[in-house]
Amino acid sequence: RHHVSTRGLLSQKKIIEMEEAPSSIGNGTVIAAAVAIIFAGLWYALLRPRTGGKDAPPCYTKARESKLPFVGVIAEFITGPNELLTRAYRELGSVFTIPLLHKRLTYLVGPEAQKVFFTASDDVLSQDECYDFMQCVFGKHVVYDATKKNRQVQFQTMANGLRMSRMKTYVGKVQFETE
Repeated sequence: RHHVSTRGLLSQKKIIEMEEAPSSIGNGTVIAAAVAIIFAGLWYALLRPRTGGKDAPPCYTKARESKLPFVGVIAEFITGPNELLTRAYRELGSVFTIPLLHKRLTYLVGPEAQKVFFTASDDVLSQDECYDFMQCVFGKHVVYDATKKNRQVQFQTMANGLRMSRMKTYVGKVQFETE
C-alpha cells in the first residue's frame, strides 16, 4: 500500500499548472502591443504634419508648450494662437502653413500676400477644400458643397442679397440680434 500525502498532490498539481500556464508575456499582451504599434503607425501616416509640394509655403511646426510627437502645435494653437502666429510670421514671413492634425492652415499676412487669394482662379485656389466644413451650415450640395457649376448658379441667386445696398440694411438686424 502506498501512502500519498495531500501536500504532495497539491505540489504536483501546482507544478503541472505552472508548466501548462502561458509565460508572463501572454497572448493578450502581444496582441495589445501589436494593436498599439499599428495604431501609432496609422496615426502617424494619417495625421502627421505634411509639408505639401515643392511650391507649398513653409510649415511651422515649432511648439513651445508641447514637445510630444504627433501633437505638434495643437496645444499652443488652442491656448495662445496669437503668439504662435506672430512667431511663425517672424520666422517664416508673410505666407506660412501650420499643420493641425489632418488639416493644414495656410496664412497670408498682409495685402501683398493676400493679393493672390483674391485674384487667383478656382483652378489655382479651390473653395471646396476651404469650405467643406460649411456643409453642416448650408446642407449637402448647397453653396460651398455644390459642384463649381451649381455653386455659380446658386451664387447668382444669392447675389441680390449680398449687394452693398442690401448689406447696409443688415447692420441694424445684426446689432439687434447680438445685443
